Amino acid sequence: MKNKTFFLTISVAISVLSVLTGAHIIPGTGLAGVILAFLAIFAIPGAYITLLCSGSLPLTVDGVCRVFFTGIIYATFMVSLGFIPGVGYAFISVASGVISVLLALLYHLHFENRRNNERKVMSGRFRREDELSTKEQRTMLSIIIVMLALCFIFFESTGELGLSSDALDHVSFIRRSIESDTILPSDSFYKEGDGAGVDPRKGLWDPVLSLWAFQADSAPEYLWSMVPSFFAFFALITFWFYTKELLGTIRLTLFASVLFLIFMEGSGVIWLTKIAYSKNISTVLLWGTAGYIVRYMRMQERRDFIMASFLVVVGIAYHVVFGYLFFSLAAAFFIYVALIPCGRRWFQGFKVIVPVLTGAAAAALVIRVSFFPGVYNMIHTHRQGLLLIGERFLTVDPVELLNRMGLVFFFIIVTSPIVFFRPEKKGLPILTGVLFLFPVLTVINPFTATLAEGKLGYLFYRMIYAAPAMSMLALILTYLGRLFVSGRLSVKKRYGAGGTIAARTVSLLTIIIFIALPLRFAFSGTVAETGNILKRDSKISMKSGKALKDLTEGLPAGSVVMADPATSYLLSAYTDLFVVVTLGQHGSPSDPEGLKRIEVIRDQFDPALPVWRNLEWLKKKKVEYLIIGRYQSETADFFKTVPLQNIPMMLELVEESGPVFSGIGEEEGYILFKLNIDEMENLRISDSERREISVLECEEPESIRRLSGDEYEWEGIRLVSVDFEKTVLLPGDTLSGSFCWNLPDTIEFGLPYEWTMRIDTEFPKGGFFMPWYGKQYRRIIERRNNTFYRFTANGRIRSGTVTPERWQSGVDIREDFDLVLPDSIAFGGFEVRIAVQRAAYLPNRRISDYLRNNDSLSGPVIGIIQIGKRTRMDNSLLSQM
Repeated sequence: MKNKTFFLTISVAISVLSVLTGAHIIPGTGLAGVILAFLAIFAIPGAYITLLCSGSLPLTVDGVCRVFFTGIIYATFMVSLGFIPGVGYAFISVASGVISVLLALLYHLHFENRRNNERKVMSGRFRREDELSTKEQRTMLSIIIVMLALCFIFFESTGELGLSSDALDHVSFIRRSIESDTILPSDSFYKEGDGAGVDPRKGLWDPVLSLWAFQADSAPEYLWSMVPSFFAFFALITFWFYTKELLGTIRLTLFASVLFLIFMEGSGVIWLTKIAYSKNISTVLLWGTAGYIVRYMRMQERRDFIMASFLVVVGIAYHVVFGYLFFSLAAAFFIYVALIPCGRRWFQGFKVIVPVLTGAAAAALVIRVSFFPGVYNMIHTHRQGLLLIGERFLTVDPVELLNRMGLVFFFIIVTSPIVFFRPEKKGLPILTGVLFLFPVLTVINPFTATLAEGKLGYLFYRMIYAAPAMSMLALILTYLGRLFVSGRLSVKKRYGAGGTIAARTVSLLTIIIFIALPLRFAFSGTVAETGNILKRDSKISMKSGKALKDLTEGLPAGSVVMADPATSYLLSAYTDLFVVVTLGQHGSPSDPEGLKRIEVIRDQFDPALPVWRNLEWLKKKKVEYLIIGRYQSETADFFKTVPLQNIPMMLELVEESGPVFSGIGEEEGYILFKLNIDEMENLRISDSERREISVLECEEPESIRRLSGDEYEWEGIRLVSVDFEKTVLLPGDTLSGSFCWNLPDTIEFGLPYEWTMRIDTEFPKGGFFMPWYGKQYRRIIERRNNTFYRFTANGRIRSGTVTPERWQSGVDIREDFDLVLPDSIAFGGFEVRIAVQRAAYLPNRRISDYLRNNDSLSGPVIGIIQIGKRTRMDNSLLSQM
């Protein structure tokens, strides 16, 4: 490495300036501070440790990956010093800067004249290791700089910050970590510390980002938005390294990289804008681990063993799901070297590296799990997003798999056998196929999926992230192309004329299907729409966050604020205030008060209840202020599983409460109130019960239909009667009526009840009709005839207000409904059916829900209606209205 003195001077200057920025001696410098901190924490230590270990810093893909991984490992080690009592970010920042300078000096003093004169045999354009010639170094340096610059510009400020994302959860954690000078704070949302300790989902990646934000003197939300600018390039380089080790050729690696930008986990290039999440950075570390395992099994070099060992430990320290991915990877490698003939040549390297890494991963996992309590609340543990098969078995719901991985994932699964039918290059393609199919078949196989869900919860499906999907797709499409051009997969094996034509036809049809479905949807849906929504959502969040910052600027740090959940989520991320509830699934899963928080705040903002109802709980939480955001037109959902809040009625409630809430500010539609607990006590004494829950008793008109039988009771709630205003209607009319609900006994607060009403009639059944695919048959007939034979509507019981757990047992509660029928609904008699279920965050389904017309939502019959044919006079009158 030439000009060591120059690089030493620059490295020392950057390290010192960055530490001074973190110490506030140099003012916060925005982007410049973030760049300085990135270089000081990751790049400089990574480069000098690599130089000290290998004596050279090759400008190759492998060299860049080693510097990147070494920098990540170094930053993680420095942050872990925070486990020592009394050690905070100021000490870590200074220690990191001092060590960076010492590393640079050590290399300068002891390796000044070191030269690696041994030239190793190299193949390919992107060489693995060596001192390149001066011309080659300049070329590679130019390529690296251009790629870095392009990634930086393209991904600038693209890190998502929207309310619909998990980002503000992490931003809140990073902010509180810096404020409390604790690497794993237990109170990133709630002042009392989540009741049970640290959020078990958080690992050491968030503290690494906290150190970066601290040393850059940067707002956490700004750093989060900028992380893709710095890490997208290294994620792409790591993917290239990993794919090159799996596929073996530059052309296939380049092809897989292009496919990555289109299809990666169903979002393509947008996935890189989410690189700041610990789950995604752990996936990058897994790529590195897999690449170094393959290299070690092939060449058995000790440095690959060491790097893989560090990456496994750091990956588990970042995210517990890394353990799922690694153990899946290790099992797939075992199958390849133990059961596949072409893999046995690597058994010698496998028996050394994989058992050691598995032991290290298990130890790291035990240590990590020991930090967190084993009790979780049902917000996070209830079954969701699963496909139930019979009474005992389950798997991942294909719709959820489609939403998370994209249509291309199913295309890869269906076409994957082609990889195993090309005999002249069995090794790496077969390895890629095994690495892909093992986690996929584990997740979708009902036997293994049922076992995994019982041990790991519904998130067992994340094991599929270990599957090298883009590498597999590159192989599949390449083989399909060769099959179409030559009419055969193997160079040696020839088919007859008929076989060649058949092979070309099948390959052409498969390629057409790929272009018409996965490729088209990826371009139109993922790249264009998702990117626009992401940027728009983040900009709205940033604007709202700034408004809340301005509004709460004068409040004492650490004050507790009551707000609607969406506003609370923003407050936690953008201010130093505490809240009493957040949007769903963002609080700690081990918080035993999670459900209670939601229940109390819901009741506090429920116009049907007196404002002082939860006074004692508000006192306990030391609530001092209230903020309501007018920006929401009507309602704010807690987390899709509890009742809605009506914002206008909340404001009305506050205005009617007199001196309890005194307005002290407004900014961009957010209104700040001071909460006077003493006045609330007086209001409890003086206020009448006029706002208490009013029981809506059901009347007994002649048209009412009384219901009896076990089929009209679901999970503790019973439908006792139904009344239709009219039973003879026309297409486009409104079916109006009311239910009468009843609780035979009391129920606990939890997931809300949803009802589903179906209006069904007979549809034409031809010779191809079979009951087991009756639903899809009906849908085809409906499209062909432009006529609906089924109409489905659903809603929450009592529209999410006056919820069932607050009813008195044995009292009938009325709920009105109005359902507008489609204009193209069929004529004749319709059965009206009703089903009730608890609403999961992600719905669980059965196979019959996709295939059979009579599925799990086809409840018992509650009435019969007639749909008549609209006359010309009806249409004329309708057009004049």
